[in-house]
Amino acid sequence: MVLLCAICQRPGHEESQCEALICPGCERVIQSSHNSLSGNFNNLRAHKQACVACNYNSDFVVTCGICDHKGHADWECNAVFCTVCHTIFQTRANNSRNNENMRQQHMQTHLSRTVTCPLCRQSRFRSAAGVASHVEGGFCSCVPGRTNGEAAVYQFVKQRMPNYINRAICDANDVTDWVNPNYVPANAFQCKHCYRTFNKFTSLTQHIEAKHQRNAPQLPPMLLNGY
Repeated sequence: MVLLCAICQRPGHEESQCEALICPGCERVIQSSHNSLSGNFNNLRAHKQACVACNYNSDFVVTCGICDHKGHADWECNAVFCTVCHTIFQTRANNSRNNENMRQQHMQTHLSRTVTCPLCRQSRFRSAAGVASHVEGGFCSCVPGRTNGEAAVYQFVKQRMPNYINRAICDANDVTDWVNPNYVPANAFQCKHCYRTFNKFTSLTQHIEAKHQRNAPQLPPMLLNGY
């Protein structure tokens, strides 16, 4: 005699073993072919998008008890938390990678402004990335203007920190550098950890701090004439 479950009317398991879910919108029994709980959750999500009755029932929408976002259950939540102020970071898509990126950016706000610009000597930056952005953006009083700032950083890094330079690109542009001292080739900077390239030194430092969880290279004091 074939065993038949009284809940889902599927053969092969008893009621005590049944992993079926009941739709709170239309009370339909949701059961996968393998009596799998994870499969039933997937089927329930697909069902609520197709069922007219459920679409009109606001009580059907699942709300996460961790992040208060709708559309996923607690056990599916990929939210992350700030260890200092306990702020929750959650995207609408419940994407773990984007959530972690937001948390890493937020953690910068908890750093003290103790990093000094090697040129103008202002001590108002939280990280090496902040100093690089200050100089490359043309906000440093010693190298005013974005073009001058980007060129100063590029030439300095090329001469003093060559392990962060994309040699395949920069060596091919040595003649252009001589003709135009402010020229900065595309993808001039390279991460020595994963070899990803960047147009700006600022982007490289932010990448190292966020992706590799390491201290980014900091610009030491420069000599304006010849760096």
